[in-house]
Amino acid sequence: MAEQRLVEAVVKFLIEANPRAEKELSALTNAEELRGYLAGLFREQESLRAKLERLSELIKIGYMLSGEVRLKELLLLILKTSKRLMNADRSTIYLVDKPRKKLRSIIATELEITEIEIPIDAGIAGACATSGELLNIDDPYSDPRFDREVDRKTGYVTKNLLAAPLWDKQGEVIGVMQVLNKLEGSFDSQDEQLITLLGSFASVSLENALLYEAQERMVEKFFESLAAAIDAKDPYTAGHSSRVTEISVGIAEEMGIKGDELRELRFAGLLHDIGKIGVRDSVLLKPGPLEEVERRHIQDHARRTYEILKRIPFTKSLQRIPGIAAHHHEKFAGGGYPDGLRGDQIPLGARIICVADVFDAVTSDRPYRRPMSIERAIKLIEDGAGKEFDTDVVAGFKRYASKHLLSLDESGQ
Repeated sequence: MAEQRLVEAVVKFLIEANPRAEKELSALTNAEELRGYLAGLFREQESLRAKLERLSELIKIGYMLSGEVRLKELLLLILKTSKRLMNADRSTIYLVDKPRKKLRSIIATELEITEIEIPIDAGIAGACATSGELLNIDDPYSDPRFDREVDRKTGYVTKNLLAAPLWDKQGEVIGVMQVLNKLEGSFDSQDEQLITLLGSFASVSLENALLYEAQERMVEKFFESLAAAIDAKDPYTAGHSSRVTEISVGIAEEMGIKGDELRELRFAGLLHDIGKIGVRDSVLLKPGPLEEVERRHIQDHARRTYEILKRIPFTKSLQRIPGIAAHHHEKFAGGGYPDGLRGDQIPLGARIICVADVFDAVTSDRPYRRPMSIERAIKLIEDGAGKEFDTDVVAGFKRYASKHLLSLDESGQ
């Protein structure tokens, strides 16, 4: 009797709390039925809570993706967030390369990021890209579209997967988002809805990042062409700017510099001699020693470099390019030009380009002298540490030289 009264009291309380469930609750006649009802109610609440948490996470991800325009960083962010949100073991992004009829895939694992290429119509990803349909495959190895070769190359075993097309504003598929091996069970209809929503966020950000990357390539090619045009004024300096840039980037990487700072250095290296556009050919191409007035005329190219580059509306991450390019003739202990800076007053990028510029100059052929051997040039740089050159930059240069330059000297190339 006591148990029955307790059941009736709980049922009455529940009806008062939710009158619309009165008919269902009134049918509960014993403790066992009540426990079953409450358990079901708890499961529904837990399911709703989980849905709300995933929706909240999805909104956060949308904000994160909208703030990233660098393609590689964006792809890694999509991989990381899609794997977590979809409760999957692995995630993959495929980018459509229509001219080459390829899909370029980015695979995220716990240990590494791997890139592979497959034909545009290969596998489940290819089927998704060409059809534009979302595909939920519970047993990939029984699906004739599944390309086992990808698993064979990567050593992975795909148990189930969900693939969603990524669309641009013109209604073209620009990629495929794929999640593999759900950690618990198989991908269901809720997962399909979630990856579709995530894909819509990712598509907008991916389209912007691809446009940004194309613009970056165009700017870089323009700077390379400009540098080649400047170098072409003197047949003996052909390729100088690109060689200085390559060495500068190599030194910087040895020093742990990366990201925007490395990109900034690369552009500054390409443009470091742009001021020579104002140097008279009679002085620039003079085969013998220069008179003092001619030397000052050539040295003035550093100031002209700054004046030319400061007129370019560089983005915030590239705003230091004019100063870096213009000060590569400053000396670490002072006495250089155009401003006689010393030590940390000289931008780090300029200190790096200074070493690369001197190395390339002394190892290049000139009408008035033969090129110095790479080994002797490295010794020259070492002897200038702390005086003409930054000691930390010289240390980075020596590491770079041992990996990439000394082998050229030994081979005679």
